[in-house]
Amino acid sequence: MPDRTQRLILSWLLLASFGGAAVAQDTLQTMPRFDRYEKLRRDITGSVKRGSISPRWAEDGQSFIYDVGGKNFKFDIATGKAAETTETAPPAPARGGRRGVQRGNRGGGAPERGRQFSTAVSEDGKLRATTRNRNVFISDADGKNEFAVTTEGSVPNRIKFGVASWV
Repeated sequence: MPDRTQRLILSWLLLASFGGAAVAQDTLQTMPRFDRYEKLRRDITGSVKRGSISPRWAEDGQSFIYDVGGKNFKFDIATGKAAETTETAPPAPARGGRRGVQRGNRGGGAPERGRQFSTAVSEDGKLRATTRNRNVFISDADGKNEFAVTTEGSVPNRIKFGVASWV
């Protein structure tokens, strides 16, 4: 059993270690730009919006519809432009047949774990989507008539568009 001196030293050591942490927390408020940190801490909540969308091919087969911020948009592949629309995206097709691969299931041609497809063929087999150099390209199924859907993808800007998937 420790004697009185050992207990006294142990008590002082514990007190000193907790006291240092309290002083360190107090110095945070004296750091440069702490006022800016406080303002941003309150304002930043909810300021980031996720960039993912879930597009669906429109009935015409020449465009797709997607939802951003509660508004529906239709992207026309021929013109390369999106416009707000009152149309709603058709429901996702049931997974089955030749493409019947569920997430987590490695059968039926799914990529290895942690990998992504770089190319995908549309449901009707007429178009092919490809991701290359951080951008998305669409072409005929045979690879002809390819055009870029996105052009802003780059490593320096840390922008990466798409993984090949027809949704």
